[in-house]
Amino acid sequence: MDNASKDLQSIRSSMRRIDGDIASAAAAFVASHSSSVVDSIVTYRNGRAVVLIRATEKNSFGGMVYGDSASGQASYVEPSALVPLNNKRASLIEQEKEEINRILKQCSAWIGSVADEETANIETMALLDEIFAKAKWGRDHDCCAACLSESSALHIEKGRHPLIDPEKVVANTYNLSSTQNILLITGPNTGGKTVSMKVIGLFVLMTYCGMPVPCDSAVIPYFDAIYADIGDDQSVVSSLSSFSAHMCKQAEA
Repeated sequence: MDNASKDLQSIRSSMRRIDGDIASAAAAFVASHSSSVVDSIVTYRNGRAVVLIRATEKNSFGGMVYGDSASGQASYVEPSALVPLNNKRASLIEQEKEEINRILKQCSAWIGSVADEETANIETMALLDEIFAKAKWGRDHDCCAACLSESSALHIEKGRHPLIDPEKVVANTYNLSSTQNILLITGPNTGGKTVSMKVIGLFVLMTYCGMPVPCDSAVIPYFDAIYADIGDDQSVVSSLSSFSAHMCKQAEA
């Protein structure tokens, strides 16, 4: 922003005037040397205004040569008439860099003086963003806030797995009273047993993370740990069926 400081505003105002002067001087040079100029458009090389001159005449105008065109038929020349203006422009560019660095250092020093407050603000905004994101997700997926219970009873009314298409998902109700230690789920293949176990575990974790859960109502107790046994470690060599392999893992847990 030009108005970041009065000095920066003044420098950039001077740069605009110099750019106008360079354009006028270059146009005058092109008009007076039209037979030698290949292109009337002024370009910049190394931050300096140059004119495209026939390669055979590149040393006829004083100044500096900044390379040749791709064809080799023309050269980028800074005529002597543009040298003073380019020098002034280069000086203004350096002043601009110094002023920008000064402004940035000043801003950094100010931010550093309130770093603790700003860090706290960022953390607060991140927390609020997390809370609102959870609330929006819960509203979009027709969720409810589960109740945390100090008893060991678990209840999920019409729980739905959040990753299954809402038009196809089958809602199930799960109950585990405080006197029960095991919930046995049986059924045919592709009957939803695995999904049911995942729903219960996922709902517990979501509740502990402060997320709403996709069901009509839920009561979630406190668990010391949640274990997941994923994969099939059956082995003919070790005489392990799928079931016995899972049982071995349960025993190790």
